[in-house]
Amino acid sequence: MLYLVLAGMLILAGCASLDSDLKSAQTKCSLTGMMTLYVTCLNDADEAVLRKDAPDEVQGYGTFAAARLDLAKKLDGAKITGAQFQDGVAQARAKLAVTLAQDAGKRQQAAQAQRTQDALQNMKPLGDATGMDNGMMSMRGGM
Repeated sequence: MLYLVLAGMLILAGCASLDSDLKSAQTKCSLTGMMTLYVTCLNDADEAVLRKDAPDEVQGYGTFAAARLDLAKKLDGAKITGAQFQDGVAQARAKLAVTLAQDAGKRQQAAQAQRTQDALQNMKPLGDATGMDNGMMSMRGGM
């Protein structure tokens, strides 16, 4: 499930190595007891990869990571069940996907606005049009 969200980040970030880097980083984490330790490891591993491969996604991911860690703490403290943990993580992933899509749209809009601004600044002025007759006067016989 996490890979679906991260695959979405791969598409948004346009970075071919992101998916494999995330999978590789996550293999260093193992669930051997406390969910909090496992999730902390996952969050740290993912964030390190994102800082390198997709720095624009770190902030949105941070919100997801915090929510997942909070859920892990609740699970370890027996305040929620495993099913509630999974549901909560799924909801956090869904929010992350929306956030990443919105952020990507905003970045695309800003880039388009900058391209438009650059194009306008690079246009040459037309000059003084008052003295121009575009050759029309000479075609009419110099009226």
